[in-house]
Amino acid sequence: MSAMVKEVYDAFRSAGVSDELATAAALAVPPRDELATKTDFAKFRTEVKSDFAEFRTEVKSDIAELRTEFAELRTEFAELRSEVKTDIAELRTEFAELRTEVKTDIGEFRTEFAELRTEVKTDIGELRADTRCDMKDLEMRLTHRFYAAIGLAVAAIKALDFLLG
Repeated sequence: MSAMVKEVYDAFRSAGVSDELATAAALAVPPRDELATKTDFAKFRTEVKSDFAEFRTEVKSDIAELRTEFAELRTEFAELRSEVKTDIAELRTEFAELRTEVKTDIGEFRTEFAELRTEVKTDIGELRADTRCDMKDLEMRLTHRFYAAIGLAVAAIKALDFLLG
């Protein structure tokens, strides 16, 4: 037992503490060579200040790197935004051109359809006229044949009447 531990033990015993508690209390006191001195604290303080200064420098460096990266990202974002705006403008132009083409195609289709409609109406009118003429011709032929047949029948009856009569 070191001198300091012995003094602590004796002090507790003289105060009336039991032997077991006085021994435990005396053993809780660290040995002299394990105690920190003012020099140890000064050295520790210097090390902490040095570590903190190093940490501060690292943080400043990290912040500077992050600012640089952020600036690069801003530049890239601005470039991308510009590209997207250009692409959108090109797409709008293409869409406008396509819209104009479609309108033109629809106009042409309407014109062609109107022409076809007129042609079909004309063809139907001509067909009706031709059909009327053909019907008249057919009617005349049938009428001529009918009258010719009737004329033959009348002639045959007259001939029979003459022969029989």
